[in-house]
Amino acid sequence: MGTLGNLLSTAEGCNFVLICEGEFFFVHKSVLAAQSTVLKEATCNSDFLLGEAYVTVDIPPPVFRKVLCFLYRGDISDFPGLAHLTGSQRVSPPVQYFHRTFPVTNTFLKTVIGKPAPNPSKDSSLPPRDLISIDQKWSILVGKQCTVKDLYDENVCSNPAAISQEMDVYAAADKLHISTLKELSMKKALGWFAKELQAGLPLSDDLRKIADFVLRSQRAFVKPFFCIYAKFLPTLGMNPFFAKLMEELDPDSFEMCSKIHSQFMAERNQFDKALEQSKQQIALLEGDVTLLKAENESAAKTLGAKTESLRAALSAAQAGQIAAEAKADLLGNLNKGLQTDLLISKVEVQRAKEKIKPEPKLDVQVIKDNTAKDKEIEKLKQEIATAREKLKFQRTAHDKFKKGLKIDKNEKEQLSQELSDLQTNLDALINDINNSGHCHGCRRQWNMKLDQDRYPAIRLRCKLCRKDSWYYSNGQGSR
Repeated sequence: MGTLGNLLSTAEGCNFVLICEGEFFFVHKSVLAAQSTVLKEATCNSDFLLGEAYVTVDIPPPVFRKVLCFLYRGDISDFPGLAHLTGSQRVSPPVQYFHRTFPVTNTFLKTVIGKPAPNPSKDSSLPPRDLISIDQKWSILVGKQCTVKDLYDENVCSNPAAISQEMDVYAAADKLHISTLKELSMKKALGWFAKELQAGLPLSDDLRKIADFVLRSQRAFVKPFFCIYAKFLPTLGMNPFFAKLMEELDPDSFEMCSKIHSQFMAERNQFDKALEQSKQQIALLEGDVTLLKAENESAAKTLGAKTESLRAALSAAQAGQIAAEAKADLLGNLNKGLQTDLLISKVEVQRAKEKIKPEPKLDVQVIKDNTAKDKEIEKLKQEIATAREKLKFQRTAHDKFKKGLKIDKNEKEQLSQELSDLQTNLDALINDINNSGHCHGCRRQWNMKLDQDRYPAIRLRCKLCRKDSWYYSNGQGSR
């Protein structure tokens, strides 16, 4: 969303014309009506050009440009009536837009001769011919509005010329009933007055002239100005020029400032007296300080002399200490030499005694005990070696036994499997002989029967006589 300032400079979406001393300004009714009751009345009830335009009076075009710049601050979103506009265009609408929006004004401009063509025949009965077309006229009018931007700011006035221009803006805002612009204009002018008054004495001639002009032409500035002046009253005092101006324009403020000034002067006189007394006390204290400084210097000199004497005594004492330490070192070295000689003598005497002393005899019992202990140790070593060999042998045997158990287990499993197979085959044989009763080859009947008892023995019996004819028992056979 664009800004209102862009709408003003491009005239995008404009729906009203303000004419100020022949200069056209293309504006938006909703923007003017929201901020000025006078302009609201003009845009709603104007009869000029059938309500398409309004002619302002007593406001110069440069001042009116600043007023419009102030009114067109902010964003388009602040005005719901302009929601259909983007405000992002960089150029003005085409000329045809102004033809459609302002048809009566368009007809009026056709009657205005912008640049008459020369009349070679000099026949006054012929109507004058215009060299500028209607489209060119619209382009010229809209092109002037492109310069209406950034012409008004909120900075404090910097010189008397700016104050004069600001007073024109204030007067225009007062005529158009734009209260926010009046407040801003007054703030900018009073800011310059405050800077001049803060500078202190002597007051400049420009300040006197501008203040006299502003306060007499715009009485609304009187009280705010003298409120600012009262802030600097202790510094400025009751200046004769401003006191007379205040008494004439605002007697109440003059009376109040006079009382304040009188009270301030009385308090200031008391302060001056107290200050004078303080200065006298300071002078007395400075005399005492000078006396104390002299005494301090004398004491410092005496202390310096004593310090020098003490330093000399200290140097002498240090020299004596060094000499005493040298003597002590000499005596210490001498004592060490004597002790060394004494030790040497003792050693020589001891050596002489040792040469004379007989050789000691060895204790036979001790030797025997040591020999017995050595034998016991050797015996223990042998026993340990033997135990290690036995342990090694036992481990080997244990491993062999484990391997044997593993082999026996495998053999047992094989025998068990063979026994199971034998039992199965034998059961099949018994079943075949006892149940079928004949040979599978010749188809002759068997004359025998097989009996078994838990397989410890096998007996053969005849079917007819039931006698055993062949048997095995306990691994022995008979016929």
